[in-house]
Amino acid sequence: MKTISNFLKIALLGLMAITVLSCSDDDDNGSSPTQKISIAAVVEASSEFSLLEMALKDTGLFSTFEGEGTFTVFAPTDTAFEAALAELNVAYTDLTVENLTRILQMHVLPNEVASTVLTDGLSPTTLLGENITINLDPVRITDPRSRVSNVGLTDLEASNGIIHVIDNVILPELLEAP
Repeated sequence: MKTISNFLKIALLGLMAITVLSCSDDDDNGSSPTQKISIAAVVEASSEFSLLEMALKDTGLFSTFEGEGTFTVFAPTDTAFEAALAELNVAYTDLTVENLTRILQMHVLPNEVASTVLTDGLSPTTLLGENITINLDPVRITDPRSRVSNVGLTDLEASNGIIHVIDNVILPELLEAP
């Protein structure tokens, strides 16, 4: 039942993102292409990413995803964040800005990587400088701690990159003690 509920949430998120991304001015007479919104705007528009949004704002990284770029963001849902906090046995407020920044940087690649170009065993380097491993069938990410994140909704296009929704927080090899 929980799996169905999570599927419905992700499906609803996908429909919302498609709706938001496909909106354009009505007065353009159909002559201009649809304008995409930023990664930050997609995160901000979704109720599934409220903890991600808060973390990006608390670390000062939110503005990075409002501007230009060609990022790939593996976006953990609120459920993923809550599970990671429980796993680490910490409250969100106990995370230092440094650790939170390191965690967020593990979710970002400096270039746009669509799901169609992923290959089994691909090991891209994140903004933090640590590698994650991509496996296919099903698509999943393994972090340096050998923790696995399943990739749900893929290829949410934004003006400054692409978003893939994941069900687990990607952690760096080491976090500093609070």
